[in-house]
Amino acid sequence: RASLAFLEMEMTGVTLDFERVEALSRNFINVRNILLRDFREKISWPNFNPESSLQCAAFLFGGRFAYKRTNAGLQPIPPDGAFLCNFTPVKTTGKRSKDWQWVIDNNEEDNWQPSCDKEVLGILGHGNELQNKLAMQLRDIKFLSQALKHVLRPPAVDSSGVVTLDDSGRPVFSAGLASYVQADGKLHTRLSQLKETGRASSAAPPLQNLSKRREDDFVRIMGALDDDGKPYGDYVDVLQGAFYMYPIRTILRASPGYVLVEADLQGAELAVLAWLSGDTVMADHVERNKLPEGDPNHYDIHSRMAVEAFQLSCPPTKTGLKQAGRKGLRVAAKNVIFGIPYGRQAPAIARQCREEGVNIDVDDTQKLIDMYFTKYPNTIEFIKECQRRAENPRWLTTAFLRIRRFMHTTDKAVLGEQQRQAQNAPIQGSVADAISRACDNLWCYRERDRLMSSDPVDFKMLLQIHDAILFEVRIAHLRRFIEEVLPECMVRGVPVLPRRLDGTLPAGAQPHYFGIDVTIYSNWGEKIDEATAKQLGIDLALI
Repeated sequence: RASLAFLEMEMTGVTLDFERVEALSRNFINVRNILLRDFREKISWPNFNPESSLQCAAFLFGGRFAYKRTNAGLQPIPPDGAFLCNFTPVKTTGKRSKDWQWVIDNNEEDNWQPSCDKEVLGILGHGNELQNKLAMQLRDIKFLSQALKHVLRPPAVDSSGVVTLDDSGRPVFSAGLASYVQADGKLHTRLSQLKETGRASSAAPPLQNLSKRREDDFVRIMGALDDDGKPYGDYVDVLQGAFYMYPIRTILRASPGYVLVEADLQGAELAVLAWLSGDTVMADHVERNKLPEGDPNHYDIHSRMAVEAFQLSCPPTKTGLKQAGRKGLRVAAKNVIFGIPYGRQAPAIARQCREEGVNIDVDDTQKLIDMYFTKYPNTIEFIKECQRRAENPRWLTTAFLRIRRFMHTTDKAVLGEQQRQAQNAPIQGSVADAISRACDNLWCYRERDRLMSSDPVDFKMLLQIHDAILFEVRIAHLRRFIEEVLPECMVRGVPVLPRRLDGTLPAGAQPHYFGIDVTIYSNWGEKIDEATAKQLGIDLALI
């Protein structure tokens, strides 16, 4: 049903801000080069390559990992005198990695390679010793390199170093996101609706990958200015200043006379889990979680779970935990709550917490998991039923009756993976279906509006990102779009029925509805402030 809406996204495209691409590219390259040069000096390894897994393993873990096998026998990887951290590995490489302690306990050190991914570097990087700081610096260099590899690249230059321009006077880019720009100055991603999860995927270029999750890291790495104009960040002394400019997402901007509007479904996956499992307590908590912290009916799911699991005396709010010096427990509780539907166990969640700087062990993580199932017992029965159906009858449905099938297998590993997918399929899949239904509603609304109204609301769908949709809206129609179109198409037009996993409805079942969060931008990821709103003629009440 949403095919025409996705076709519109592909054909419309998103306008690229070439000046920002060029400025951010040169900025990231400059910071990455300074930090890499500083890192090489600190470890006395002049040609260290952060992209080499062998060199990273040698630097982090030393010992037998500092050698490689050649025809001439074992050869050292680092140069003489290089500084090696000699950490104990955290986990193995591979998609379904194993804790390194398991490797040790089973005497299988010779059969596995240690992972050097961002999770491992994050875990090793938290601490005050030199080794910790160097591991974090390596992680940060990798973050910058990743952005420069796939998104940010400077424009091409001729032999004299002058930027090459095309016939329309725009810079020519041979790589990175800007290399995909077409003649209209826009990026036209290819969207597929065929993923097993029901989510749409984006490729050539993958615009859904422009995540905002990494921006806090970029601020910390590149340095920014506080309210008094003083630079802060982990490397301001090395960089001799602050270099953070604006989020990477801001390289996408609105066309003249328009603004970008992003509409997200509020707490979508938690809400669907509560509705489909029939856990009325969780449904109430999810609804109250949307309220401001100062509201007497506000219920902070994550903080409350942390406080109750560890029997703390502080108020069960984000502020309360922060004042008690236990804000990390809220992060851990949040990781548990969002990790359980994906089949994540205590060891994996504990590693994720440690990567984020929360020092929590597997036993304490298990306490949070146990508290989750104590508070919301219907959810554990729902998850178990999902897992059973992966084996027999090997299918289940989402709330919108889309069927997810599983193959017959006698392989325990394959069955375990299918069970993990099954417990998440109706949750993530129902959210994906809801977004697709909303896209269809929006397309149909606008077509009817064009036929019936003398002044139809002017908007286009640009991109679908998991539980959100990005639009371009004419400024003159912004209020009508936010107050009329979005509630009609994304809220009232997307009733979620709490179906059983076989698609049937419980007696007396009533539909549920999502709430939405709406944000307005000129450049994506950079909220419009009051001054800009006044300049553009936007009612301040809308921002």
